Amino acid sequence: MTLSKMGEDKPNLLYLVIVIGLIASVGYIYFSQFNVPIVTLRDLRVEVVTDKPEYYLNESIEATLYFYNDRSRPVKIKMILHFSSIGYTEGDTERIGADVHISPAEKYLFIPANSRAPYFQATFRPRSPGEFIIRILGASVTVPVVGVN
Repeated sequence: MTLSKMGEDKPNLLYLVIVIGLIASVGYIYFSQFNVPIVTLRDLRVEVVTDKPEYYLNESIEATLYFYNDRSRPVKIKMILHFSSIGYTEGDTERIGADVHISPAEKYLFIPANSRAPYFQATFRPRSPGEFIIRILGASVTVPVVGVN
C-alpha cells in the first residue's frame, strides 16, 4: 500500500468507527430496557395531586394519580387495568365514583430513576362545602371546598 493510499483510507476508517459507535449505542439503549426491574405498587410511592390547593363549590377538581420512583435506577410496573376512583365531602353520604377500566397500548409503565409518572387523571365536582376527599388506588388527598365564588 502506498503512502497516498493510506491517506485516502483515513476518512473511511473514521466513518467505520462512527458507524460502529452508533450501532453499539443503539444496541445498548435497546437491550438495556430488558434489564429494567419490574416492581409492584408497594415498591412505589403513590400520590394523588390536585391542580389547586382550594376550590369553590361546583368548581371542577382535576386530580392526577402519580407513581413515584424514588430509586436511583429506572423501574417498570405492570399496568393496572381495573381500579376505582372516588371523591366525597367528609360527612356527606353522597359519593362521586367510577369503576375505571383502561386498555393501555403497553404492558408496562416505565418510570425513570428519581422521577414520577402520571398514571390516571379524574375530574370531580363537589356539591357541598367542606373537606373533599379523593381516593384512587389506595392513595388519597383532601382539599378544602368553600362557598360559591
